[in-house]
Amino acid sequence: TLISQSMAAIIAHPSFPASNMAELVAYAKKNPGKISFGTSGVGSEHHISAEQIALLAGISMVHVPYKSGFQAMNDVISGQMPISFSITGPVLGPARAGKLKIIAVVSDQRYARLPEVGTVLDGVPGFVPVRGWTGLFAPAGLPQPVLRRLAADTIKGITSADGRAKLFEAGFDVVGNTPEEFTLMLRDTPLQIAADVAERIRSTIEKYPYTFDGKQMPITISLGIASIDSTTKSSEDLL
Repeated sequence: TLISQSMAAIIAHPSFPASNMAELVAYAKKNPGKISFGTSGVGSEHHISAEQIALLAGISMVHVPYKSGFQAMNDVISGQMPISFSITGPVLGPARAGKLKIIAVVSDQRYARLPEVGTVLDGVPGFVPVRGWTGLFAPAGLPQPVLRRLAADTIKGITSADGRAKLFEAGFDVVGNTPEEFTLMLRDTPLQIAADVAERIRSTIEKYPYTFDGKQMPITISLGIASIDSTTKSSEDLL
């Protein structure tokens, strides 16, 4: 079952010149390659979204991958990082306290928890959201009665009042769909999103290769059921 989905947002230090997506794009165009942005890591849904924004808007920014979104958010609050991507849950408190501002939600429609905040689509026409999600998987060939019981118990727990409240507080929207619906979602994952950014990410890997003990290490980036690695030559390799 698909347990939950998370809504991401682009956040910035209060002193950052842009306050919405259109202003961010305009500022980035005036300052190509001079704006750094943080994400929870290379190949994360936040990184994929950022690369898609860059391609569609025709802008160039510097990606700074962190080990976690919380680290990136804290650096935005302290002023060490101008902007970053984050799931919405952790940023609500600091935003209300004036420690950071929310530029946009990474979506094509406004988010119920932040109705006053615009979307990425407002400033980047053609943007297709990549939402983070958490799902429960089981080994192939699991007997159907066991699979049904696991799905039913999981859905009962996460859709209870207490389960929904705890996940909502952490910034996650409960789904709890059936195994059949979850399977269809995986099959319908928009591979074209991965294809559109494959060359951009591949070029980044080539420009900044990951090394360990002096040896270049291969990198694999997964998005749904697509995979981009350091041997991917072009978007056609994913189609």
